[in-house]
Amino acid sequence: MAKFAVPEKIFNGAGCLKELPGLIGSLKVSRPVVVTGKSWARTSGTLKKIEDLLGTVSVRPVVFEGAPAEPTCEFIDQLRDVVKGANVDSVLALGGGSVLDAGKAAAILVNSDQPTAWHLEAQKLPDRSLPVVTIPSTSGTGSEVTPVSVLVDTKQRIKQSFRSEAMMPKAAIVDPELTVLCGPEITAQSGMDAFVQAVESFCSKFSNHLSDALTEKAISLIARNLVEAYRDGSNLAARQAMAEGSLMAGMALANVRLGAVHGLAHPIGGLYHIPHGLACAVLLPAVLEFNQSALYSGQEDKYSRLCNLLMADPVDFSRRLLSDLGLPRDLRKYRIKEEDFPFIADLTMASGSTKANPREVSREDALEILRKVM
Repeated sequence: MAKFAVPEKIFNGAGCLKELPGLIGSLKVSRPVVVTGKSWARTSGTLKKIEDLLGTVSVRPVVFEGAPAEPTCEFIDQLRDVVKGANVDSVLALGGGSVLDAGKAAAILVNSDQPTAWHLEAQKLPDRSLPVVTIPSTSGTGSEVTPVSVLVDTKQRIKQSFRSEAMMPKAAIVDPELTVLCGPEITAQSGMDAFVQAVESFCSKFSNHLSDALTEKAISLIARNLVEAYRDGSNLAARQAMAEGSLMAGMALANVRLGAVHGLAHPIGGLYHIPHGLACAVLLPAVLEFNQSALYSGQEDKYSRLCNLLMADPVDFSRRLLSDLGLPRDLRKYRIKEEDFPFIADLTMASGSTKANPREVSREDALEILRKVM
């Protein structure tokens, strides 16, 4: 028996941000905190639009600006103190995947007095959370529909996720108009994150017919629209397709997990602060090559299905995407020290993503993949 969980409500389509007042009313909340980044929400006018929309139902939110590109345990401690002190009853997380992750983490940890770092290490969370509404400004992580938060523990030098059913957002508003202002670099990196998540969820050893229906469509949408969105950010049709692809990949990964790309990308990112989407993009060809024999085997023959979806060999296609998006084929410029390889490999082996990989990954396998991309 497979359990499949998604938010109670998902709004998707150009202009669907206007559904926010009705959504707030249905949730019966009156004092939300809007968690967002340092500048985009205000300079783009999106924050004012949200405040105006909430004003139509006489709701005045508390606004917390300043979520970093990579939320740390210390930042979540600070954010939840603000949430507690402001006596809010809900969280509206507005921004990229890191902002959404921060909002979800603060919403559940407001019910704990333990430091965030303790929860991350113990992998224990409270069983209840403030209601969360996610409003993504990028098409990448799928965090708007996952019960997962990825945080950085700076003292332990690790980037790690924790999850809980209670962290599933109550609702997601996925409006592609909010992604139009994303520059080419962010579009490329976040789009590759979505593509990798769709491919890894499709290949996951825990995948099923329901998740396959989502990931096959996500792979097709992203493969056919990412480069266009990168080249012409104002192309709303491409932005809509990317928003839908990222959304469906997020719904799938929340239920069937990912694979060795993410198992490797998190410790690499935690140590060297490499953008997550970039690390995933560079790792994908090497991991697909490693997984090829396992994907060909059995009745599913998922490698051939990937070939049909992409109308090309998946390894070749993923390498070509790197070139088309102006992304590097390796991580050499980050000067990753070989002496850190064993630490990265150990964290990779402990990752839940690695455990979902279609081919069993040994520590030596992880080290060999690292060598290929360095």
